[in-house]
Amino acid sequence: MKRAFFVLAAAMMGCFLPHLASAEDKADGGVYVRIVSVRVSPGDAERWEQAVRMIADAARKARSSDHRWLLYRAGPFRYWVIQFSDGLGDIVTEESFSAAFAGTEGEALFARGVEQLLSTGFVVISDYVTQMLYSWSTVRGMSTATHPLARVAEYWVKPSRVRQFDRAVRDYVALLKRIDYPYPVEGFRWRVGAPGRNLVVTFPDDWSKFFGENRAEEIAAKHGATEELQSARKALAATLEKVEEHYLDFVPELSYSFRTSAGRGTQPGQPN
Repeated sequence: MKRAFFVLAAAMMGCFLPHLASAEDKADGGVYVRIVSVRVSPGDAERWEQAVRMIADAARKARSSDHRWLLYRAGPFRYWVIQFSDGLGDIVTEESFSAAFAGTEGEALFARGVEQLLSTGFVVISDYVTQMLYSWSTVRGMSTATHPLARVAEYWVKPSRVRQFDRAVRDYVALLKRIDYPYPVEGFRWRVGAPGRNLVVTFPDDWSKFFGENRAEEIAAKHGATEELQSARKALAATLEKVEEHYLDFVPELSYSFRTSAGRGTQPGQPN
């Protein structure tokens, strides 16, 4: 029932914004990513993390290949949980997630983790589904082992400027490739739950370099592309209602990726 709901909701929301449908678009689409943002009560944060750690350990015992996630800290008592699927019909639900542990070595530990999790105070701030687009990205995959940080730019696009936004992001990413921008960048188009809300995520390995010697402005200047960078950013800004930025830190012990039982996984472009 929930899978049917996700598919129906996607079809309904497609009416609100123009859809860029073509064979090229289908080839451009990558993995689907469900993004859940959570705020935890300060007094419960330690127990909440312990519960998530138990669930991650249970997943490693169960060796589930269909359910994997990355967990990031997004500031004090704030977390992002990133889940992957190959299509809308495979989006993780509470039922499918629980079923993955049934009859496995991790079943009992999973039950204890969920019981503790539900005894803590937390609120789901947002929950929506995006899809990676290769034309909005400089890579098709990267590893949290080498790039454990994430700067997320959330772009709310004006309904009348969807096509212009698509072109602006493509041009911006193409520029980053030309100037050999050192950090992987992945772009995500909304699919379910947040019409017009799109993401462009940069994955640094070190915040001091990201804000210092490897700033996009510094790299562009070295390649004589300062004006191009400014023009690309202006074109992008002209399509937007608003922008929000988030700075995330990957937490391997609270994450699960099938082929990396120690918790070191890959990013949305190439999930394990």
